Amino acid sequence: MISGEQFLRVNREIGGLSVDIDYQAERTVADPQALRNAYRTGAINTAEHLANVPIIDLRGPDPGIAHDAYHSWQIACAAGADPGSRR
Repeated sequence: MISGEQFLRVNREIGGLSVDIDYQAERTVADPQALRNAYRTGAINTAEHLANVPIIDLRGPDPGIAHDAYHSWQIACAAGADPGSRR
């Protein structure tokens, strides 16, 4: 366990990644227009307002690849459904 001060220091000093995925001392900052577009188009799914939306759980052939199963359960839980009811 870390203290609150340690947590704040880590977050202040963590740095970020460059476009080439190299460490850099500065935090990574999203392009504001790209970020707006990502949220607007659904590329970033916050699972808001999904309680009454039918969801097709279409995973790939290997549920271990890219954590497909995890993301299915994550969305189901965020939408307020029991993940077991979506199988």
